[in-house]
Amino acid sequence: MTQDSCGSLVSKNVIRESNQRCIVIHGTHNVNVEENVAFDTHGHCFMTEDGNEKGNIFRKNLGALTKRVTTLIPNNGSNGRETDNEPSTFWASSAMNSWVGNVAAGSQGSGFWFELRLRVRGPSKDIAPANFNPMRQNLGSFRDNVAHSNGNHGIRTYPIGFVPNEQAVFYNSRSYRNYQSGMFIHNSREIAVLGGVFADNRESLDIDRAEKTHVKDVKIVGYSPEYRKIVEAEQFGDVNGKRCPPHVKLVGIDMHTYLRTDYTAPYKDYGAQISNVDLSGFVNTGCGRGSYPLNFDEEIETKQFDYTLSLENINLEDGANTFEFCEVEKAGVADIFVIDRDSSLRPSNSAFTGTSALISRTPAMKTFIDSSKCTDINDLCYTYCEDTCLRQVQYVVDSADTEDYKLQVCDKSDPSKCVRVGGYYHYQYRNGALDTMENTKSLKSRYFAVSLPRGSYEAVFLDKNNNPTWPAYVETKYQQVQCSNSLDDDAVELMAPALYSTECNDLIRNGNAETSIHHNYWLQRSDGIQVQVGEGIGGSNAFADITQTSSNLETFAQFLDSRCLDVEVGSKYQVKAWVKLEDENGAIRDCDIDTEKCPEIRMTIRYPLNDDDVKIVIYTIGNAVRYFDLVDGYFLLQGVVEITEEIANAAAVQFNIKRNRRDYQMFADNISMEKIDSNCDELVLNGQFNEGDSRFWDRLSGSSLDIIGPGASGSDDYALKGYKGGPQTLIRPECLEDGARYLALSKFRLSIDNDSYLPCNPTATGSTKCPRMLFRTKNNGVFGLHWAHAIGSPSAGEWNQLYGVFTTDGSDINADEVRISFDNFDGKDLIIDDVSVQKIPVDCN
Repeated sequence: MTQDSCGSLVSKNVIRESNQRCIVIHGTHNVNVEENVAFDTHGHCFMTEDGNEKGNIFRKNLGALTKRVTTLIPNNGSNGRETDNEPSTFWASSAMNSWVGNVAAGSQGSGFWFELRLRVRGPSKDIAPANFNPMRQNLGSFRDNVAHSNGNHGIRTYPIGFVPNEQAVFYNSRSYRNYQSGMFIHNSREIAVLGGVFADNRESLDIDRAEKTHVKDVKIVGYSPEYRKIVEAEQFGDVNGKRCPPHVKLVGIDMHTYLRTDYTAPYKDYGAQISNVDLSGFVNTGCGRGSYPLNFDEEIETKQFDYTLSLENINLEDGANTFEFCEVEKAGVADIFVIDRDSSLRPSNSAFTGTSALISRTPAMKTFIDSSKCTDINDLCYTYCEDTCLRQVQYVVDSADTEDYKLQVCDKSDPSKCVRVGGYYHYQYRNGALDTMENTKSLKSRYFAVSLPRGSYEAVFLDKNNNPTWPAYVETKYQQVQCSNSLDDDAVELMAPALYSTECNDLIRNGNAETSIHHNYWLQRSDGIQVQVGEGIGGSNAFADITQTSSNLETFAQFLDSRCLDVEVGSKYQVKAWVKLEDENGAIRDCDIDTEKCPEIRMTIRYPLNDDDVKIVIYTIGNAVRYFDLVDGYFLLQGVVEITEEIANAAAVQFNIKRNRRDYQMFADNISMEKIDSNCDELVLNGQFNEGDSRFWDRLSGSSLDIIGPGASGSDDYALKGYKGGPQTLIRPECLEDGARYLALSKFRLSIDNDSYLPCNPTATGSTKCPRMLFRTKNNGVFGLHWAHAIGSPSAGEWNQLYGVFTTDGSDINADEVRISFDNFDGKDLIIDDVSVQKIPVDCN
């Protein structure tokens, strides 16, 4: 671990019969490893160790007969699992180096293996930069390397993959006679294979869930005449002198029909671009499952096609198959399309040279295409359509209660031409049964997709009864343009059903858990969700976690209807949720909001930034309030949120409740997000404290607030107490009128030492001065004030009155913020009730 060793050279050495590796570059940079030979060795041979090594050059080295180790180096906690039992002649934990003109021959594992990890391992992790990710670093260079006769792959990126910040180019590789693939590109991105020869491998190129893959100027040979002669003459092939056993398919380029494996990640549609490729040696190979220059892998993660693939100048020998769709068709994938930019895979009786498409042979794929342009290639299970360019439009929607939805798309020029497609949701299983925890996660979405030629279309979502519906939110994604006659952006008009007049009064659906024993419309972010019958307020139903874990993430979640958000910009909503916490013994746990982190209501807003990333913004919109007593063990979370343009323009907006308490089970009931009444008769909300809680109120100063009883109206009334300070509340500025006169009132008491009441003097300036009620405006940091003062002779123990009249002006009605607050003096406790601000009517009769 010498770090920078510029000028160091390891050259012209012979290494034989090593029991543990060959030349290891460990925590060291800028070393040249040249013209060395390693033969009959065990474990990875020429290698970088920890993942931070850079600038090293491996040039013209030969490694042959690399074997598995007999004893694997143990995982000591920092190195992770060692893989010398799957040996690679050249093994890279860091791509920030160069491999030029090397040969890897006869390994029991692979020739070249980029086993990049998410973090630096071993002792180098202590000196690596924070958040350094070896998988994301750029490739130094990889040029003119040879891998042959290896027991697994010639070259591979596995298992985590290789996702460099800039395109990694593998130039002029020669990889042949490897037992599996010539090059295995797995879980990777921005990999380019330029030039080179791949021959006599079971799969020459295996592009396995790899995004933005480029293959150009490559020669691929499935079964070369030279290798055929050797196999047939010496009878040493896979089975009795034959190239393949009966269960094996010989493939030139193998691809998956899907990219998406993380169903919480942004939608991606990059796929592969393949051009200037010669494919031969796929005729009369004797392989039991056939020989295909181009093939879709039968491993299916999703039955929805999302792999953007274009071909150009693909040269096949006479008599060869073209592209095999049959295996994935049997598996249920019915919406594939491949763009053939120059029609190089056209039927033999065609001379067309423009853009064409290979498509699944299903009605949904053919409905909008002129049938005279299409030829069914039934032995390969696809249809070839000349002069055709398709573009996929995908809709990402809320997964809750949308499993029966269909997407209907119709041609505006001929409304009789329509298709209906179902959505795809990635259901997960555990022990053979649906995994309830995984399949209710709010981070996962349902996907609808349709692939269309150029035109103008109308789309609508339909429920199980074929009525127009809306799935809370819809995020529309047009696939990248692949040809000049592609579908235009916004060519599909998505129709949203009109809202009922009262539909946006409460944005939460099924907030009381009473619709059924299923949690309709609700999802969860951790610990699951279930309906508990009889556990709610007054013996009603309630939502509850399924497990009690150490997680304190958001739990219950629901997406808000984007149509309401669009039409309610500027409206204010009160959010409420009653929650109960229970420990592992079933005992109800209180939450002191002054000393503990209590549950809260949050709004999670998602904005797409580009094709690769999204922006997530999280706001706390509701907190626990003070209360006089628990209601059947429940306490209230409450807040106010205004629907802004920012919220309305989001791709998706989620309401969720965060537990914030570890190892407690949480129940929730009577959840709502109700539009605040536009009636402006009273500007102060919850000024009477009739519900026995402090909703809309918080502290201006002092140590805490509390709800006490009785209030000013007697034994069934409540009041708000501020300890050693005064409370405050926001009022509705939209209700203020320029030049109007307003009456401010509040009843109050002063106390000290808990229940010892004090008098005050409205005209005093010292310690006996009475509190004031302040009408406070804030505009660009400038405060404006109006006062209400005590009247009469306030007595100890009595409810006394604050009174004031003020006239608003432009600075008041245009203020950024308007509050009612109370000044308290000399550390007294202030108790208030019946707080009111009302417009004084003008009556000159």
